Amino acid sequence: MVKKVFLYFILFTGIILSQKLPENIIILIGDGMGLDYVTANIVSDKDNPFVKFTSIGLSLTSSAKNLITDSGAGATALSTGYRSYNHAIGVDTLQKPLLNLLELAERSGKNSGVIATGSVTDATPASFLAHVADRQYETEIARQTYYGDADVVIGGGRSFFSSAGKGGRQIETIDYIDSMKNRGYNYFEDLKNLRNIKPDKPLFILLENKGLKPAGERDYGLADMVSAALNYFTLSKKGFVLMVEGSQIDWAAHDNKTSQMLKEIDDFTEAVNTALDFAGKNKNTLVIVTSDHETGGGSLNGGNLDGTDLDIEFNTTGHTAGMVGIFAKGPGEENFRCIMPNNYIARKLFRLLDPGYKFH
Repeated sequence: MVKKVFLYFILFTGIILSQKLPENIIILIGDGMGLDYVTANIVSDKDNPFVKFTSIGLSLTSSAKNLITDSGAGATALSTGYRSYNHAIGVDTLQKPLLNLLELAERSGKNSGVIATGSVTDATPASFLAHVADRQYETEIARQTYYGDADVVIGGGRSFFSSAGKGGRQIETIDYIDSMKNRGYNYFEDLKNLRNIKPDKPLFILLENKGLKPAGERDYGLADMVSAALNYFTLSKKGFVLMVEGSQIDWAAHDNKTSQMLKEIDDFTEAVNTALDFAGKNKNTLVIVTSDHETGGGSLNGGNLDGTDLDIEFNTTGHTAGMVGIFAKGPGEENFRCIMPNNYIARKLFRLLDPGYKFH
């Protein structure tokens, strides 16, 4: 009994069990991806990547002041190790900036990157890239992203980096896309011709003015975006931390669109497979899959054993307080085999990056 209590204390408080530290960390966040949505994805795919994980836990997703979190506070918990107020982006409850996982990676001499199927200035990716009092300040998030240290940024949101004079949303005279080109960044607006990548220059791939087209309506998947980032990191020959968001699982669940939500999870799981394939060849890579919160209150109420005709019923168009899964594989995975507050996922990752790191 004493041993069980001690083990629970270690797991819950973020003390690291593993002495083997990962060189690379890939954290994939299915925005709004509740447990019944994962279940639906598993029963419809016999070779599903979720069943490949060897350590599984659960995350309590509340924010600092609310039982039900928004994506800003949810992602801030996952990026910084601290719970904050709803709409916060990388700041504490007093609106003071908090060090995030990508910044710690850079401080540790590693590369870092963010990928999203929404705008890279939206709440979840923004919490790994910027520090603002409210998620609505997307032009400021874009400015901080441009001046920040992230090596890879892939997703939508081109308009937030462009000046108003060029049809964008930046009120400043500076056009950050022009500046990227002038500074020799690896800047692209599609995934077709990623040639002559320079590993000593940031990689920005801004695919749309706002969010990307929904899954099934574009000629590339989230997995292709992840592959582009992993190719860059391989060229750079440093360790890295990469955050990947399946943004539009949440959007479809908000709209209570079962079919589209399942397409978005399929797109997301292809990216999970890409990450696991990379980790299979690079044994010092930890892959973590989780969600910032559940959206829609969806329950899997029926369907066939082969995954056809699945019936998911929603009870809200908003978020819920339901727990979400944590799926881990790689060095340090054993630290995620329990129920924990969402911010402790980040605390464990911080200490896998820097075992001596102190939280205040």
